[in-house]
Parts: sequence; C-alpha cells; structure tokens
Amino acid sequence: MYQAASPDEAALVTATKNLGFFFYRHTPTMVIIRESHVEKMGKIQDVAYEILNVIEFKSLWCVDTQMEDLFFIGADTVIYERLGDGNHDMKRLTKKHLEQFGSAGLRTLCLAYRELSTELYEKWNEKFIQAKSSLRDREKKLDEVAELIEKYLVLIGCAAIEDKRQEGMPACIETLFLAGMKIWVLTGDKIETAINIAYACNLINNDMKQFIISSETDAIREAE
Repeated sequence: MYQAASPDEAALVTATKNLGFFFYRHTPTMVIIRESHVEKMGKIQDVAYEILNVIEFKSLWCVDTQMEDLFFIGADTVIYERLGDGNHDMKRLTKKHLEQFGSAGLRTLCLAYRELSTELYEKWNEKFIQAKSSLRDREKKLDEVAELIEKYLVLIGCAAIEDKRQEGMPACIETLFLAGMKIWVLTGDKIETAINIAYACNLINNDMKQFIISSETDAIREAE
C-alpha cells in the first residue's frame, strides 16, 4: 500500500504500477523501478535511477545511462509559464481537459519534462551546489538557480483526481454559517474546481450572488 503526501502522488504511482512500472524502492540517492515487460513474456527487471538533485516542492532530477531529464508536476499556471515554444495543439487540448476536469470538481495537475545535455546539467549543478551551501538567503538563491533550468519544458498532459471531503464537513460548515460566522477560503484550485467543491461543502448555495474576477480570458490565453 503506497503512502503519499497527497492523493495526486498516490494516484500517479498506483496508475504506473498498474501499467507495469512498480515504484519498488527509494533511498536518498536512488529510485528503483520494477518493470514488467508483457512483450517479453512477462520478464521483470529492476531499473535504478540516480537522484541527482531535488528542488523542493517543484521538481525531481533522475538520470539513467542514456539521458538526463527534468521531470515536472505542478499547477497549470506554474507549468504553462515555463513551457517552450511550439506544441500548440497539446497546449490547447490540455487546457480543454483542465477546464472539463475543473468543472467536474476534480483537482488537476500538469506534467512536463525537459531533456538536458550532460554539459548543461553540470554547469547548472555547480550553481546549485553553491546556492545550497550558502549561509545567507539560501532559499532565495535556490529559487533563483531553479529558475535557470525550469524553462523550455515540453508538456506531457494533465492529471485529475477527486479530492474527497472529510465526513461531516458540509454539515459543519452549514452550522458555522447558522452561528453567524464568516468563512474565507484560500485555494490554489482552478475557479471551476473551487466553485464545485464550494457547492459540495455547503460553502456557497444557489441563493448567494457570485462575483467572479479572473485574468483567465481568451485574450490572455492567446497571449500566453
């Protein structure tokens, strides 16, 4: 049974396991993936990926003998501003999927990657090590170094998952309203997702007037 910091992460590794890629073992410096090859008569092999660097809450570096990749998973607003030029069809299709999933009240994340040459990685890694060992403004310097490499990404697609409510949450919120309490919610979800979840939790209802202020317009999307 997998344990994860979020349901998104648990769903991701569970899905890949069902497809024949089992997140088998993890150490501070290595990830072991057990691969099942249906086309090779069910042959199973363990493949080791060395973790080169971890950028907290943002991305994970993994490397095998053939290539170095930066794998990325995050909110669409974060991922889209870091994508490279081109691949407009994938961007439009993923935007459409994000809107559909958001309207269904699902939590969404985008996935992307960037292939790197050994030379480019090594130059960046020198700056990363310097920032990591800095005694002043370490977090700020790490963020600045991360920005140097977190660009020109290639979009893979998006994932969506149901964010289950705690039992009794709608009734609890409704009771708080009856007691005269005002409730504010700060969320990183898409507008469509936030509205649907708010209805499901009795945070808003059909008798309330909604004011939606958003920069997500067709003109801005075209500019992006």
